Amino acid sequence: KGATSVSSEGVLHPDGNTKGTLNFRTAIPGDFNFCFSNRLVPGVRYSEDMHRTVKFDLHAGQEAVDYSQVARKEHLKPVEINLRIMEDAVKQIHNEYHYFKAREAEMRDMNESSNARAMWITILNMCIFFGFATWQALHLKKFFIQKKMISG
Repeated sequence: KGATSVSSEGVLHPDGNTKGTLNFRTAIPGDFNFCFSNRLVPGVRYSEDMHRTVKFDLHAGQEAVDYSQVARKEHLKPVEINLRIMEDAVKQIHNEYHYFKAREAEMRDMNESSNARAMWITILNMCIFFGFATWQALHLKKFFIQKKMISG
């Protein structure tokens, strides 16, 4: 139960929660794994009419911020809240732009590397085929000269 980062570092381990909302924020970048378990209390037997519901809403980035709490905590006016929302949206767009720009560069480098390898494999194949064709022509010429079908 809980959340772990890709490095298998435990980020959150809430035990015994049966109801309510669970929120957590992390500064650790990367992918996270979420695990839920549904165990009966010792001594209780399972029956078909037992049902449990787990609702899982994952919010990341700007949508994870509760601006009403920010407004209360920082005593912001409605106009300032709207400006904060717009500022966060612009920051998120800017971060996504840099992320996609880096991904595009990574994919371009990989594409260029793959194209270069394909070119060298093609050149190697051509050299092998020309070498084999030359050997075959010389071998056949030698064979026909030995059989006296052509003059050397």
